[in-house]
Amino acid sequence: MKKNKVAIIILAVLALGAILVMKNLDRLVDWYQWRKADIGAETRHDETLKKFKAGNKLSSTEIGQLVAYYYLTSKEDDGIKLLQEIREKQDSYMAYFGLSELYVVKANMEKSVEPHREFVSKAYNYLSEGFNKVPDKTLAYFMRAKGYAILGCSEPYMADIKKSLEESKKVKTVMLADGFYVDQTRFAEAVENETKQHKDWQATCLLNEILRK
Repeated sequence: MKKNKVAIIILAVLALGAILVMKNLDRLVDWYQWRKADIGAETRHDETLKKFKAGNKLSSTEIGQLVAYYYLTSKEDDGIKLLQEIREKQDSYMAYFGLSELYVVKANMEKSVEPHREFVSKAYNYLSEGFNKVPDKTLAYFMRAKGYAILGCSEPYMADIKKSLEESKKVKTVMLADGFYVDQTRFAEAVENETKQHKDWQATCLLNEILRK
């Protein structure tokens, strides 16, 4: 009799555990996918960093992945230091845009007025320098538009988006990354997907703060 009671209790506990697992299955799957993505990002970071330290040139895609890694891991200072090294050795436009993005992050985290303005100013300066480094006009406007979006500036963002579309109509193919080109239709789709992300604009333009000074 006691054995039967123990067996029933064990089965009840197992059943309860199964119910809890089923209820939290989506959460567990999400956690697994996020963890898998984290491990992948860290692996790519280590491999790319090793490649750069060995004296090899990085592609704009690889630099963009580094920027994303330092942004997602909240290691802005480490990212800025590395991007400065990349900028000095190969003067990549993506390094400038990455520096702009990470300085915006620092500005948003800074509560003191003067350091905040300094970070915003650096973000804007690197954004402008990066724009001048892009070898393709269409991509230059598109990249700067994304930079304005990070700064929360809707008017210059839309102006550059429109300009990028105008420039794309002047060429047969548009450069989207080092050695990667698309036709006008696919570029227009990329622009549409970009603008959808900012459909309901609520951000305050950080540049207003330094322009008022």
